[in-house]
Amino acid sequence: MNTLIKAEGKGFFTTFLYGEPDRSKRKLIWNQLTDLGTNRSEPWFITGDFNDIIEPSEKEGGIKRPVGSFVDLRSFMSTCDLFDLRHSGNFLSWRGKRNEHLVHCRLDRAMSNTAWAEEYPSGRSDYLRFEGSDHRPLITHFDLKKKKKKGLFRYDRRLRDNEEVSLLISEAWSFDDQESVEEKINRCRASIIRWSREAHQNSQKLIEDYKQKLDEAMSSPTNSAELISSLNNTPLLAYKAEEAFWKQRNRQLWLALGDKNTEYFHAATRGRKAINKFSVIENAESQPVNKESEILNSFH
Repeated sequence: MNTLIKAEGKGFFTTFLYGEPDRSKRKLIWNQLTDLGTNRSEPWFITGDFNDIIEPSEKEGGIKRPVGSFVDLRSFMSTCDLFDLRHSGNFLSWRGKRNEHLVHCRLDRAMSNTAWAEEYPSGRSDYLRFEGSDHRPLITHFDLKKKKKKGLFRYDRRLRDNEEVSLLISEAWSFDDQESVEEKINRCRASIIRWSREAHQNSQKLIEDYKQKLDEAMSSPTNSAELISSLNNTPLLAYKAEEAFWKQRNRQLWLALGDKNTEYFHAATRGRKAINKFSVIENAESQPVNKESEILNSFH
């Protein structure tokens, strides 16, 4: 898919790519993109699953590929003035089996032409950990001078049946009989915020621990399908709760909770505040970057 993205008074062409799995047909894709980019002087950004690599170091396991098999993708990049973005994380982004061999490859990447790199000199991409797919998510950062606003307090409906929270509210409300109703509400609100922050941190830590274990299992040369399946299913309830949380905060109530459209709920909630801007997805392991937007590449 090729599109023009505009934000903060700037614009650039973006191509979201899914490379042809059949190697015999893949060169046709590079030829089509070469025709598209040969005379393009505007900023151009490409990201996606290329289903190909450019050198032997981008593959571990399986049969070694001949040097000549890298020519097509290399030629496309050279002809169109394209370069890989600076990146962090484990770039062996795909894990799978070829015959009896376990293989890790850098099938996913983000690249740009010189004009894009000059327009967004801080541009970089991060390979995240495996999570629910045989591909690592790939996220790209570039400075858009986005300003973050402090959010309002909203009661989380997920807490209505939580006995711990009910007790916490009861204690906060009866803390001082001389307080006004407004003061009691403020005390309850402060107690809920503190509890939610601690519970969220504990929940996120648990999820992160399982994601780390999953990433280690997926990256291991030992193919333990049973362990991977177990680790992959563990955080599902937490993600289901997160989906319910974001559903409450958007106006599209006609969507069923089981649609698994958590990212849609994020976008719909922020849409009223972020017209012509991108939704931001933070990677807690990245180095802090001020005021930036990100493009997430996750096709699987």
